[in-house]
Amino acid sequence: MKIMGGLAFPTGGKLEMYGASDEKGLNHARTRMSFMIETPYEKDKMTAYENLEKQRLQKGIPDKNRVNEVLEIVNLQNTGKKIVKNFSLGMKQRLGLANALI
Repeated sequence: MKIMGGLAFPTGGKLEMYGASDEKGLNHARTRMSFMIETPYEKDKMTAYENLEKQRLQKGIPDKNRVNEVLEIVNLQNTGKKIVKNFSLGMKQRLGLANALI
């Protein structure tokens, strides 16, 4: 997963994502994916909605309702103004999954 995300470099073999295997193509493919290794990374001074909205905008996803849909899928739709710093580990992990679903 770290190699797919560009966080580590392969020592052998071949990586192909979305039909691309050259560095430029892999970098473009990485803009289309999300993943979570162990602990999710989120801005802990923002709400769940704000974190996902930021991700939606960075990924260029035009559907403004997508954030609410994903929050409902992971059962975080009622977190309101609670900041991520105050989430339980389970809630943070669900937010990480929501981030990947965006």
